[in-house]
Amino acid sequence: MLVVLGASASLAAAVLAVAGPGAAAPLSTSDLARQRLTAEVSTGNAVVRRGANGDVTFVGTPAGAEIDNPAVTASTPVAVAARAHLARYGAALGASRPGTTLVQRNVTADVAGGDVVHYTQRVGGLPVIGGDVVVTMNADREMVSMSSTMSTATQVRAARVSESDAADVARVVAANDAQAGSKVRPIVTSEGRWVLDRAVTGTPAPGVATVWRFDVMSGVAHREILVDDQTGALLLDMDADQTFLEPGDDERSVGESSTSTQRVAGSALAASSVNRVVCDNAEDKVDYYVLGDVPCTTDSSPARVEGELAANNDDVDAAYDNAGATSDLYASLGVDLTQLIGREMGDGTKALAQTVRMCYHIDNPLSESDYVYDWCPYENARWNGTQMYYGTGFALADDIVGHEMTHGVTQHYSNLFYWGESGAINESMSDVMGEIVDHRHLADGESVDSWVLGEDLPGAEGGSRSLADPSAFWDPDRMSSGYWQGDDLWQGNGGVHTNSGVGNKTAYLIMRGGTFNGQTITGIDGDDQSFAKTARLYLLTNQSLPSGADYRGLSQVLQQSCRTLSAVANSGFTQADCEGVRKATVATELDQTPAKSAKPADAPSTCPPALPIRTVLFDSETGDSDAKFTHAADSNWSRATHPVLGQNARSGRSSWHNVQDFDFADELPGTDSLVMAQPLTVPAAGRTYLRFSGWHQFVAPASHTAQPRTYDAGTVEVDDVGDPAPPLDAAELPWVNGPAHRIVSGGAAPWDDPENTAPIDNPLVGRMGFGGVSLGWVASSVDLTSFAGRSVRPQFTSSYDNAVRYLGWFVDDITVYHCTAATAPIAATPPPKAGTVRVRGKAKLGKRVTAATAGWVGGTTYSYQWQRDGKDIKRATKASYLIRKSDAGHRLKVVVTGTTGAGVATATSSAIRVPRHR
Repeated sequence: MLVVLGASASLAAAVLAVAGPGAAAPLSTSDLARQRLTAEVSTGNAVVRRGANGDVTFVGTPAGAEIDNPAVTASTPVAVAARAHLARYGAALGASRPGTTLVQRNVTADVAGGDVVHYTQRVGGLPVIGGDVVVTMNADREMVSMSSTMSTATQVRAARVSESDAADVARVVAANDAQAGSKVRPIVTSEGRWVLDRAVTGTPAPGVATVWRFDVMSGVAHREILVDDQTGALLLDMDADQTFLEPGDDERSVGESSTSTQRVAGSALAASSVNRVVCDNAEDKVDYYVLGDVPCTTDSSPARVEGELAANNDDVDAAYDNAGATSDLYASLGVDLTQLIGREMGDGTKALAQTVRMCYHIDNPLSESDYVYDWCPYENARWNGTQMYYGTGFALADDIVGHEMTHGVTQHYSNLFYWGESGAINESMSDVMGEIVDHRHLADGESVDSWVLGEDLPGAEGGSRSLADPSAFWDPDRMSSGYWQGDDLWQGNGGVHTNSGVGNKTAYLIMRGGTFNGQTITGIDGDDQSFAKTARLYLLTNQSLPSGADYRGLSQVLQQSCRTLSAVANSGFTQADCEGVRKATVATELDQTPAKSAKPADAPSTCPPALPIRTVLFDSETGDSDAKFTHAADSNWSRATHPVLGQNARSGRSSWHNVQDFDFADELPGTDSLVMAQPLTVPAAGRTYLRFSGWHQFVAPASHTAQPRTYDAGTVEVDDVGDPAPPLDAAELPWVNGPAHRIVSGGAAPWDDPENTAPIDNPLVGRMGFGGVSLGWVASSVDLTSFAGRSVRPQFTSSYDNAVRYLGWFVDDITVYHCTAATAPIAATPPPKAGTVRVRGKAKLGKRVTAATAGWVGGTTYSYQWQRDGKDIKRATKASYLIRKSDAGHRLKVVVTGTTGAGVATATSSAIRVPRHR
């Protein structure tokens, strides 16, 4: 909701409390702060955006205006002034909400001549991922804008899962990502407890959670893993390095920067000289999951350092030159790139460090595994938080070098969280600045009209993304585009390399203009092929964004940055430019919300309109829930509260689950079934449905494929008890929210004993199952009507390969219900007619006698009770009975109870007399 507040409101009237009957209640602190924002804007109207709960998420000012805080003067220190602005206006954003504190993260001298201060929100003392407040000020220390991505959480619970147990979860997940089993022991570094709020980050897990946050290294493989500290559930497994192309199974993204409060250079000051160091890996194969990347420093035999002549190596010299071109761009904006993102050389100096011609060996001896190959050349480029790494040929592309270095710039300024919309903006910032580097550094034959990224890669002249037309590469160019990639736990960190297309199209329209989606825009750079204005606009925007920004926030900060720059003398920015920026954000629909696909809606529990009469045939939550299902003696299925994970139920306080403790040892593949204890008869008319709620976390490949895959899975089978054939796989039946993952060979790692010929893969490879992560509880239903007239026993099966596993499957609220037309009610099925039973065997001491049944209907299940002289014998409830001394001289008989879905019937055998012992 966009609200424009006029400056004419009277602050005095706002705070006046009038005594007497009917007097208005005093304003709340948040209302008072909003009134102050209104009253204290110097000229024009403050533009205020509010969230759904009424909190301000953005406040901006007109060109040249400021919000005049009476507690601040031009001589007030930057950090003190920012804190004074929060004290006076922060309640409007929710900064005074119980439980919330704000901790200063960094101070940046911005490209407009002012300052930006970033704060990290803490709730109950825990930092919030992506939860920021950003205060921008002019040279007089007065506030120009304020942005918030704070969580509305007010408190946190004590952790129920210990840090060490959560670290085990992270280690299991990383070991699975590495596909190396017990051979690789990932290095897990705890970053403490954090608050994860889907409303802030757009991550898949719903609601607000407190998590243990881990940085995990398996050789080069670098992951950021978040584990729920209440349940032990995996909530996020993301790349922790930032790459040019969407990573496959083995690449990564950047974590939280330090909470340094030092001032980061960024104003239009003279930049110091560039310092570059380039190392050459020469396509030496690095064991990806065992060895880490070697840092490039002046002590590591670099191929070229600052000031040296060309090395006569295309990759080395291109990396050197393109780093210089990127540094020149940022120097023109007042940023010393070497000092901002350079790697420490160990002698007190920094350098822009790059390693070229990377190659990797994915070392898994299972030849049939997708993960066995030499990744040479490495077909990507990445920023790992301290330096750049390039596959062969990637450093030849100046836009890619500019892209990767801009990831470092973003890390030190906005530190945009590398997931979902904030991660897409992160990627787009790098694409935009990388493409400006490209256009300022045109090679012979390059067209000024080309806006494709990566076109300089050898053999890849088609490029990989486009600013002018993202849809040419199946990337969205507006928020409503069908190419938008929804949330997913592992696929590309929530679509960062795909959804960046929206930001890229916005930047292109700002730079070059054009007519798009009903808007006609004039580019702000005109004929300037250095695109200096766009570069300045995007740098200020990057400096001003909060880490959890979404595209709606980008829209506001872009427009405010333009207004701010238009008030700077000789900047070249005009009101018409800012109107063009606004139109570009309208054209790409930045203020709209894309369709999300985190988890589906529950399957209905109702009947079709044509069959409105609903009859429940089975309900797991009525009566003795424990007795409703059965399983093998060595099964992991249980309704007991897990000692580490605690309770996890859709309703009530317990559910069926097959969770086992984390174990890094290899194990035999297998299946584990939970079976309905008594069969039920599917009515002959109408429709019958099995419905249940499921919550699962199974080991699955981290890579994206059109057909989702999983190594471990949950499946549903239906056993027709009158048919000797094995239970039928229910995956082919009609489903709502049914099994969607193909169970594949992942066979993890070899057995420790190379002579071991035991199986490796999941026994159900090839079948469809519930795989990966459910993102919470989801209700599913399957149509059982094809079993009409038959007695059946549905079952829930978890299946595993031989490698590490985690969590597994919870099922709850299991019902079978029948739907029929109002004119044809279900006729009550008469109970089964009892057959006969007789005792077979000799009635002699030490002999075993057996109950023999005959004449019962198919599908009947039996229970037994042996009696002595008409009284029940304790624990004598099996089909056979061993005659003991105490039976001598007495009469024995057996009572058999037969059960079908229609009811029960009993039959009693004739008595046999056991002779006395002589």
